Amino acid sequence: MKTINLYLLLICFCILPLISGCSKNDEKQDMTLYDKPLNTIKQHINGSWKLVSRNGGIGGNSYAEYENTYIKFENNFYTWISNNSSTKANLNWKQGNVLGLSTYVADIKELGINTFMYSVVNDTLLISDGNYDGYMYSLIKK
Repeated sequence: MKTINLYLLLICFCILPLISGCSKNDEKQDMTLYDKPLNTIKQHINGSWKLVSRNGGIGGNSYAEYENTYIKFENNFYTWISNNSSTKANLNWKQGNVLGLSTYVADIKELGINTFMYSVVNDTLLISDGNYDGYMYSLIKK
């Protein structure tokens, strides 16, 4: 009888941390966006993002970091904020085929005409400029 109680006690101690570690507040985003409906894309990108870096280019060897540059997405509009100046513009969402992907593209003139939201992982948004040998931009949720 004591061994059964000991086993039950051990099982409880092993399972309890697993159950208590789950919380809706700890949900992390980890999804591709290029293959999602437009409403889903908007839902996941709305808000303020800090532009951190650009990676890619011909040969994939180009890398640049950004300072004091932010993008705020609001459904069909974005605001580009850089060095204390800001510009608001329409994203002009349209469905298109870019790099062999059927996706929604946006006009973010500072990044390119066929930009599309590639993925969001935790607090990092990846945006592609939609060109072969193009750039992938990394943004962090502000």
